[in-house]
Amino acid sequence: MLLDRTLLDRFDASLEALGAPILGAWAPGLSDAEIDALLVPLGIDLPAEARVWWGWHNGTREDAPNLARSLGFRTPLSLKLAAECYAVDLEYQEEIFESKALLAPINEMPNVYFACNDADHGRVPIYTQNDVETPVKVLPSIRELVLTWLALIDNNV
Repeated sequence: MLLDRTLLDRFDASLEALGAPILGAWAPGLSDAEIDALLVPLGIDLPAEARVWWGWHNGTREDAPNLARSLGFRTPLSLKLAAECYAVDLEYQEEIFESKALLAPINEMPNVYFACNDADHGRVPIYTQNDVETPVKVLPSIRELVLTWLALIDNNV
């Protein structure tokens, strides 16, 4: 199964039940045309799950208070910022990691990446990286990442 809006709406509902301030800070999602305008120049055709992610919320609004813009200590990034970070790190990613199209959906270490070049029928694997180590695949899809976050919320972790 792929990530869908139903699961993301469930995630929002769980955050609302917690009283998470991020609910008032989410930026509106992007259309497919807006996504393509940001990524086609970088040679990335964003897979289905990542399109659903940034189509749901495009990070957080810059005018929102900093404390309201995070999930824990991490801030969801807009696709524009993720694309800018990717463009800066492109040569590094290709040389060191022999990979392309690793887009960061959130900030802070350890780094978390959506591996957009490894998509399998729209499923986008999740990789993490500590410092200069090669990123390691930790989850098979963005859907599994959201399900993991939901399990943590449900278990009061």
